[in-house]
Amino acid sequence: TSDGKGHMSPEVYYDGPYGMGTLDLDTVEAGDGILLVAGGIGVTPVAALLEHLHDRVLQTGRPLTTNRVRVVWAVRSWSLVKAFASTWEKMAASGQVKTWLDFCVHCTRGAKSNEGDERTVLTSSKADVAGDEEPSWPFMELGEKRPDMQKTVHQALQRGAPGAKEGTVERLHVFVCGPSTMANAVERACGAELEAVEAGQRLQGCDPTNAIPQILLHKEAFGL
Repeated sequence: TSDGKGHMSPEVYYDGPYGMGTLDLDTVEAGDGILLVAGGIGVTPVAALLEHLHDRVLQTGRPLTTNRVRVVWAVRSWSLVKAFASTWEKMAASGQVKTWLDFCVHCTRGAKSNEGDERTVLTSSKADVAGDEEPSWPFMELGEKRPDMQKTVHQALQRGAPGAKEGTVERLHVFVCGPSTMANAVERACGAELEAVEAGQRLQGCDPTNAIPQILLHKEAFGL
């Protein structure tokens, strides 16, 4: 197109997006489990999902699922956690988040060892990373070491609602957004956990085809 002065400007067309960019909450049924895993800035879609879940709880007076929602977030600096302060403060203000959400932040930072080489040092408390500026969001817990993905998936498969029967959930929705190493680790953990469940059912003489839960995995990976 021309601006009337002889200068030509390109025409740009855009379309989409198509499909679901994140976890489709409309497919979640009562009794399903939800696991959200994020690495660094990969928490952006997770924060949006949590806000949606939080708003739905406030509107309906009940959680989306009868099982707890689990969030595992690995960050290098607590400053990134504080960057989403408005979201966390909104959720904390309702006072209802701890009734349906388990939120664990695993915070790491770079430091020099005695030998002078740079390595990742795991922090042991919020005070180590936040100092005097430590924010207070009571629904958050701080993990002392890197998340064990298979343990994380295993815990998410367990029924967590008060009064729910023991055992695993029938369906687990897993959403991961983070570095490719993390995303691949979650995918491997899902497969390994299903194999472990099947092996356990066979040892008990059960038909594994009727007892193995379904894991619906949505993976978004990025390079560093």
